[in-house]
Amino acid sequence: MSADGFAFLEYNGENPAGIGDQAALERLFTNVPIVNRFLADNLHHYPQPHIRLLEVLDRSYREFGGKKTTPNIAIVDWDGVSTGAEFEILKEHFEASGYRTKICDPTFMVYENGVLMSDDFEIDVFFKRVIIHEFLDRFDEEHPVYRACEDGAVCMANSFRSKVPHKKASFAILTDERYRGLFTDAQIDAITRHVPWTRNVKYGNTTYGGILLTL
Repeated sequence: MSADGFAFLEYNGENPAGIGDQAALERLFTNVPIVNRFLADNLHHYPQPHIRLLEVLDRSYREFGGKKTTPNIAIVDWDGVSTGAEFEILKEHFEASGYRTKICDPTFMVYENGVLMSDDFEIDVFFKRVIIHEFLDRFDEEHPVYRACEDGAVCMANSFRSKVPHKKASFAILTDERYRGLFTDAQIDAITRHVPWTRNVKYGNTTYGGILLTL
């Protein structure tokens, strides 16, 4: 943020995080007397992204073709990650809303008879929080998750395709004049005001602030 407006630093398109933290902070601050006095004197609202997240996961499952009234949700990441507390918050909310939920490590999953499993837990919605390149470093196409996705046996949120917009180099497409034909004048204006100048480093010509540069 600045006096002239705002600019994006990055776009975490792969695994949006902090959703559960928002709910925890709301509960924490509303127990602080001075915060309650401030809220009483000012218009406010609670974003509650954990509620929206569950709505989106359920809608994604329906669009995927799922038929269960309340599908089983697996929150998937490595055991012992620092974000584990957030997973517990989300699990508590999902289960309070009627969705059986398990926090699980992909290392111990199996895929049999068209069902992806973690122990005896059948997975309908695979809420991927494990980082894609870390997953690819450890496993190949024979992993149960690969096979389940290939067969269309599980609905994956934050799928492998999300790595494409997650790459910060995507800003280069938005700000490079060679791609201006992809955008409307209004979009170009918004990009100019809010997206930082970005280039993939390589030999060639480009412009910066209207000045021709040779790299």
